[in-house]
Amino acid sequence: MKYIHGEVVKCLPLLAPVDLGGSTNASSYIDLDQAASAVTFEVSLGAMTATDTTEGVTIILEASTAGAGTDTQTALAFHYQVSSAVNTDAMGAESTSGSTGILVDTTEDNAVALLYVETPAVANAVTDGRYVRVGLDPGSSVSASIVGVNAWYIPRYAASTSPSST
Repeated sequence: MKYIHGEVVKCLPLLAPVDLGGSTNASSYIDLDQAASAVTFEVSLGAMTATDTTEGVTIILEASTAGAGTDTQTALAFHYQVSSAVNTDAMGAESTSGSTGILVDTTEDNAVALLYVETPAVANAVTDGRYVRVGLDPGSSVSASIVGVNAWYIPRYAASTSPSST
């Protein structure tokens, strides 16, 4: 029997669902050397509470030459889609973000944002850059925002078990 995980597509959890509580946060890094080509970041957004409905969570892709939070981060441009409400089976149109990221406001909560990055684009933006993470920045009036992050990719080397991310 062939399973989708490990052999075809790998799902790597990068940030367990957490309430940002008005504070910035970032996922763990993924080493792009593990991926055969493109990586899709799945950012699951739960309910958001804010006093200003035009605010929400800004999602940024950040690249680094090493997988540590103390290293210099370079914000990346990327392609993305944001889903409609849960259980509607509808995705928004694919769009392009600048390096400032995208804002998912409180009217778009309980949705999924898919961020697409090609490994050559990271290498072009950051010399020797092979580590990428998702940065999350809630607006100043956001008091609650549940967010989780996973990375989906085709492993460079297929296996019957999922390889470690470290």
